[in-house]
Amino acid sequence: MVTTFIFRGRIADIDETTCDEPFHPTIALIVEAGDVLTRVVVPNSVLRERLPLLCAGRPIEIAGEVAASRCAQPMHHVASDLKLSSFGH
Repeated sequence: MVTTFIFRGRIADIDETTCDEPFHPTIALIVEAGDVLTRVVVPNSVLRERLPLLCAGRPIEIAGEVAASRCAQPMHHVASDLKLSSFGH
């Protein structure tokens, strides 16, 4: 069974992944959707050359799958699609 997600919100923070997260090394976005903050790993294949466009407060839509970590402990949100929105929209 695959669990998918889609969040529409704003970037609260940008962080580097840790060695226990999928696709390390890459970035993780802390996404604020309503009152919830969620850490989402963004593989380089999804990120592409958009890193300079990412900043706190930027509206985004991000979708993907929930995956188990290498040590099968916590689950990780892993992006498969990232859409950037303009500020003010």
